[in-house]
Amino acid sequence: MITRGLMNSPIFGDDLLHFARVGDVDATAKALREAMGSQQIIAGVGYSMGAITLANYVANSGDNCYLDVAVSISGALDTREQPHFPHSRHVWQPMLAKEMRGTIMAKFYEKIKTRLNPKNIWDIMRADSMISLDEALFVKYHGFESLHHYYTEMGALADVTNLTTIKDDYVGKLENTSIPLLIVNALDDPIAYWKTLGKRDDDPSNIVKIGKSNIYMLLTQHGGTSGGPLDGLVDNTTAKYMQLILFNLVLIGIGVVYAVLGTVLTIKDVIPIYSKN
Repeated sequence: MITRGLMNSPIFGDDLLHFARVGDVDATAKALREAMGSQQIIAGVGYSMGAITLANYVANSGDNCYLDVAVSISGALDTREQPHFPHSRHVWQPMLAKEMRGTIMAKFYEKIKTRLNPKNIWDIMRADSMISLDEALFVKYHGFESLHHYYTEMGALADVTNLTTIKDDYVGKLENTSIPLLIVNALDDPIAYWKTLGKRDDDPSNIVKIGKSNIYMLLTQHGGTSGGPLDGLVDNTTAKYMQLILFNLVLIGIGVVYAVLGTVLTIKDVIPIYSKN
């Protein structure tokens, strides 16, 4: 579903993909719920940009969420912090931007040129990172006021005004989370900035106190992006990262087997899993 036209799924009309949109996630979850019934457990899982979108959907939907549990892996909560990560922007994002731009322009150029002028398209072709591509393409095409506005709409925690410390009296969309939302990130992720989970002097335990105690965080020292190896080598820990953590966290989230928490914490590089309780 998250490919949103990039893998040849049909796009009707001129509203192309952007990553602050959650309406299509809601429509998909609703269709699954109606098809499977109220007794079927439905877990949403997102990786990287899909993780950002999933967390944003859960926060925005509140009590009207059609999922039972959501697991966000290698995503971001406050996407406004991402531009301040130079390693990601200058080392990894150029490759991502090149592939994204090439795919979108090849598939949707005729639609794009109906809204953007030649100068706008030139800026798209010169974009050298996902941040500059966001600004040149998604912000301009979809009419966001600025890159900051786009990222504010994109992140589940991007509407917080105090970026230094999340207080217990925080009021924002993440407070509306009505299902277990499990945030899994590696601190050595070369693409997703760890500060999008809270600034340097913030405590993750403050974030999980938000709202109804439905937010959980698992931060590992290692794991890269979505569990990918940083050195090109795959060992048993790396290979099991996504599968083991994901499976166990889904079980925790739906309350099937709480004892599995002990299994999660046997992985050697795990920092404590945070929850209000």
